[in-house]
Amino acid sequence: MARRFPANDPSGVIVRVDTVDFRTYCLRVLSHEWAPPGAFSDQALRAGALAVKSYAWYWATRPTKLSDVLAVGADVDDTTNYQVYMDWDHGARYQAAVDATWGTALTRDGAVFQSSYYAGAFSAAATDGRHMTQWGSEFWARQGGSYASILAFYYPGSQLSPVAGGAAAGAPAAGSASWTGPGAPAGQPRLSVVGPVQLSPGPYRLGETLQAEFTVRNDGARRATWDVITLVARGPHDEARDIGSAAKVTLDPGEYRLFRGHVKLDLAGRWHGWLVDGAGGKLSLLDAGAPFSLVVHKPKPAAAASPTPAPTAHESGARRARGRPGAPSSPDAARKRADVQLVPVTAPSPPAPGPGG
Repeated sequence: MARRFPANDPSGVIVRVDTVDFRTYCLRVLSHEWAPPGAFSDQALRAGALAVKSYAWYWATRPTKLSDVLAVGADVDDTTNYQVYMDWDHGARYQAAVDATWGTALTRDGAVFQSSYYAGAFSAAATDGRHMTQWGSEFWARQGGSYASILAFYYPGSQLSPVAGGAAAGAPAAGSASWTGPGAPAGQPRLSVVGPVQLSPGPYRLGETLQAEFTVRNDGARRATWDVITLVARGPHDEARDIGSAAKVTLDPGEYRLFRGHVKLDLAGRWHGWLVDGAGGKLSLLDAGAPFSLVVHKPKPAAAASPTPAPTAHESGARRARGRPGAPSSPDAARKRADVQLVPVTAPSPPAPGPGG
């Protein structure tokens, strides 16, 4: 799978290729395409699980559709060019949907097909026979429809066929090089980022303060301490503007920790950043860095003011008494950049994505 930067940006550049276990891939795509989790019932999730699997299976068994993905030897990317993939999932109900349908293939005329889908509307509306709608699958599930009937409605002529192991010859290989979930090797602490780094909304203007937050989780099997976690930021010419660091972060297995930090945007142009962690005296990218980027704009020039009549002697004295307009009211107000640090927030919940599309 090709990973793009910025993360999940369909027009982003490919920065690496990950090998992901096919079952894990389907679980994580389902989690972000049929979302938020509270909105979808079990039958809709099962229909989604089969559509997700069939779509990925289709592109894994033929030359893929995008030239840059094909050039790096990948089958798909992690964006809406194919299906949205992130390195975490929504847990038990989504896992159950994948498990319940894993021994089944969605086929048409005896072959796996490109089972496309999009958000659509919560209604009984039919599509063109090539697409399912995510909200439509939930509509039919609430009318008592089974996942089989939902798939038959949206993909006329399709069949559900039993398949040993959930996949046949030519399906994606069961590698798991990039998985940092609960199956991490016993005894090995593994720190992962849950979702992307969240930035305060733009547009970003010179002189403003950028707020940032992210959540990490210990995916290993034992309690561990990381010497440092740093949210790195660089200005337009790689000027160091790190958002902050946290030292001696200790997490139990499965424990989450949310961090927040801020930095003054004192340079106009493109900024970028990433996460690093340190343990045993070594620094490394944290979960592939969770990279982000943004553009800082210069303030728009103020409109030209009308000429001001010359002040009288009395007015001039009054202005001198008040001081020069716009002068800092204190030394702190004149500081170029505030001190920054990462502030851990107690007992966080992992961030939830918006509705899938």
